[in-house]
Amino acid sequence: IRLDPTRLEHHNMLGWAYHEIGEINRSKEQFIKVLAIDSNNPEALKGMGWALEHEDNFDKALEYFRKSAEILPTYQSYEGLAAAYYGKGEYKKAIEYAFKEREILFDKGFLSKSANSDSILGWAYYRSNDLDNSLKHFRDSLKTRPNLKSTLGLVSALYKQGKNEEALNVLKSVKGQDLNKIEYHHL
Repeated sequence: IRLDPTRLEHHNMLGWAYHEIGEINRSKEQFIKVLAIDSNNPEALKGMGWALEHEDNFDKALEYFRKSAEILPTYQSYEGLAAAYYGKGEYKKAIEYAFKEREILFDKGFLSKSANSDSILGWAYYRSNDLDNSLKHFRDSLKTRPNLKSTLGLVSALYKQGKNEEALNVLKSVKGQDLNKIEYHHL
């Protein structure tokens, strides 16, 4: 594909398309092209942040997410900050930014998108051994949008609390779902 180098939105869209199919290096190439022309492009900054987070380069990802959030605070920037802090094991900061993400989502009426922040909150609380809050957020995530990442979190938290029968029932409820679609990244 030949792109007009001055059409930054085309490079951003191509970067996200590559990201979605797992072509992280190609994704980064597109975002780098944008940032070479406009170092403050919030969409490319978020894209680079997600690509670096995907590669477990959390410190560098945080730099891009922070800059994106400073320029244009969006729920995606805060979700990125939450995910990168979670990846670093800084669960309190992950929780802080996941709540900022939720605040924007709820203010804009995007309740259906809160499943991601609830999943991050569930896992961050789980890793912090706050199982009651972990269970609450995994359940909220699953109410908003059924997903296997939160299902596994819910099962893990229930088992950790000794609620083995309830955990087994949750597992039975997902029988037949495609387990290959789960994102194991950073669980």
